[in-house]
Amino acid sequence: MKRFFQRSKGQGHRQQHRRSGSRSRFGLNVRVPRPIQDLAARVPRPDFARLFGNLKATLAAHPRRAAGFGVLGLLLLVFVATTSLPLALMSRAPGLALILAPNNAVVLKGEALQARIELNRLIAAQSTPPDGVPGAQEPAIPRTADGTDPAATDPSASDPGASGAPATDPSQTTETSADADGVPALPSEAGDTPLGTQEQIDATRAVIAELADRILARAPLDAEAMRLKAEMERDPEVAERDMRAAYARSRREPVAALWLLNQSYVRHDYPDVLDKANALLRTMPALSKFALSYLYALASDPEGRPALAAELATSPPWRKAFFNTLGDFVSNENAVALFIAMKEAGAPPEAKELGPYLTARLFKAKDADGSFNTWLQLLSDAELAALLPVRNLDFATDPSGLPFDWQIGRGRNVTARFVRIPGQQHERALRIQFGVGRVRFGGVLQVAALRPGSYVFSGRQAGNMSAKRGMKWQVRCFPSNTLAGESSQLFGSPRGWQDFSFDITLPEAPGCSVQVVRLVHDARSASEEYASGEVSFSGLQVKPVVPDETSETAPPEVK
Repeated sequence: MKRFFQRSKGQGHRQQHRRSGSRSRFGLNVRVPRPIQDLAARVPRPDFARLFGNLKATLAAHPRRAAGFGVLGLLLLVFVATTSLPLALMSRAPGLALILAPNNAVVLKGEALQARIELNRLIAAQSTPPDGVPGAQEPAIPRTADGTDPAATDPSASDPGASGAPATDPSQTTETSADADGVPALPSEAGDTPLGTQEQIDATRAVIAELADRILARAPLDAEAMRLKAEMERDPEVAERDMRAAYARSRREPVAALWLLNQSYVRHDYPDVLDKANALLRTMPALSKFALSYLYALASDPEGRPALAAELATSPPWRKAFFNTLGDFVSNENAVALFIAMKEAGAPPEAKELGPYLTARLFKAKDADGSFNTWLQLLSDAELAALLPVRNLDFATDPSGLPFDWQIGRGRNVTARFVRIPGQQHERALRIQFGVGRVRFGGVLQVAALRPGSYVFSGRQAGNMSAKRGMKWQVRCFPSNTLAGESSQLFGSPRGWQDFSFDITLPEAPGCSVQVVRLVHDARSASEEYASGEVSFSGLQVKPVVPDETSETAPPEVK
């Protein structure tokens, strides 16, 4: 009986598989797809006659409701055609967008910007250059290193109307025609007058002024429209008033801020220069180098330097960028005066901010004495009293970023850091740890100020470095790069701290005013750059060699 039911059950499953169109092969059920014609026959086809018949019956049954929905759909269509559709057509069909929405402020602004581009083209085609900023002399605008005018970033800055300077007599302006919607028409290119004439420029400026007035009538708080109106103004006082109105509407209006920045610099209104430069540096990073050029001009001006120092004392967000490029645009004398003014204001430059400037003066300009003297003037009395020719020999403090302190260069597959010696409470060491394989050691260096003479460089080493070539301490003259002394190859000491020393001889020559103390990996080829393990250094000392050994050893004087 049990076998009978099992056999019946199996036959039932096979019949079910046959009905469902599946086949069993090797114990796997494979679905056999039905013919496409059968599937297509099951897809319902729309019956348009029945559909329209039902619609007609519905309209006949509810005529008022159908009329209401029809009016509502028509109003919705008109609303989309006059609001969203013109905005979508602005880039591809501005003329059609203006026809659909002749009073839309956004559409009018797009038309005004197109006219502004046409005005720039006409000015570029003019034979004579346009007039400059009213009241501004040629040296008024600070120039960058490549001689670039800050106003050149925006094409509107080259327009004579942008500054409010009258290009011609206002009585000689030409009238422009208007289309059916009241929008002034641009001057036609086809005609007897060649492109770029003053008549066409005046006509285009009139078109832009008319569009700006229409925009402001519908959007009174539009800063860009107010700026366009100010650019087209012929009266300098009215142009400045409108520019200030555009800046008051939005501080993110870069053309107005840059225009007012230059005007304030011409009038020596340094607080307003800092206000506009601060706005540009905070809102428009792309114009930072042009805004910073005005700040570099203030740093070189004795009258504007105190205001700049007071602004830097507030720690603005652009303070780091200002110090990073200060040495490329300001002389050392003016930079030192700015640093002293900041010190008197109670906010001297920090070491990480002063480091790039001193490094640029030291290694790029090869001005070792100027860089060193600048650093000395910014030290406090306590720091001057504790000053040594070679600083931080015991690695007690972390690197400050100044060239006259330890600087750890970037490497590959190697790390260098100051660590505390185990078992010692106050003693620290420089530890170099290598990875497995090829390494690139960036070096640990410091610029020292030793007087000419003979010295002994000594210290202790520990660790176990495995490499073909070891580490070396070197002292070289700067900027001549003459080798004054170097140690032997150091691989550490696995049994504990071991002393090392070497002699230094500094000649009395112009090329050895300062020295570079440096730890390097003495690898001469790529095959010698493979290293592993670690090596540590501690207790470094630089002592002069006294001719009479019975006399007391005195530290060398600092220049």
